Amino acid sequence: MVLALISVVRAYANMKGTPEEWQAALEELGAFARIYDRFAAKSGPVRIIRIFPGFSGDNDSTD
Repeated sequence: MVLALISVVRAYANMKGTPEEWQAALEELGAFARIYDRFAAKSGPVRIIRIFPGFSGDNDSTD
């Protein structure tokens, strides 16, 4: 799954496109994230990694 993520990210890393193409890319990345989460959930609970101060990683966060 990580190799698939790398492939998707690299495909869009140098993309030059319209706002509509960028929106489609973000939707595809979001779909991949949901699929990855389904597989990862079988391995155990979410491990929150603090990316930067104040970011909790929770979708319900108001930070």
